Amino acid sequence: MKEHNSKSGAEPKKLDILYGAEAIENADGPGYIGVYRAPGLAPGLVRDPETNRLRIFSNEDSAVAAASKRLFDILNTPRLRTIGRSGKSERYQKLTSQELKILVSEVGITWTLLAYLYGTSERRLTDWMNGVNEKGQEELAPHPVRVLLELFKADPKNIDIAETVTDSVTTHYSEKR
Repeated sequence: MKEHNSKSGAEPKKLDILYGAEAIENADGPGYIGVYRAPGLAPGLVRDPETNRLRIFSNEDSAVAAASKRLFDILNTPRLRTIGRSGKSERYQKLTSQELKILVSEVGITWTLLAYLYGTSERRLTDWMNGVNEKGQEELAPHPVRVLLELFKADPKNIDIAETVTDSVTTHYSEKR
């Protein structure tokens, strides 16, 4: 991507803000730099894995190919711990049906409100409560449900905050709530 040049009147390309791979001209000399963007992450530059130095490519295609490979690796690799950079993917213990029932009881909210705030269906929540889905397979509540309920338990104001945030982005309301 070229910078805006007032002599030619050329406009820079617009980058997809969610994800993608691009080549930009190297501002410090000849060549191109690969840039990748992944959802939820700041854009990254392709670096040499051994030296961690910025890689300069002789042509745009090579830079885009390297950025595409890096984007592919990011999207298809388990999330890594940020503290200690151990390289091990996180493994969270899911909530059992008993733990879920106890936490919801301690928090003092309804099951329908939890489903609404978490953004799931009441049927799925019922599967978590029973510990099994309609196919007879084990169904446990995911780790973010534990985090949400623990935040609600720590301070009831968090329930109000979650409801305000959810209300502000909800376009269709269920009558059951």
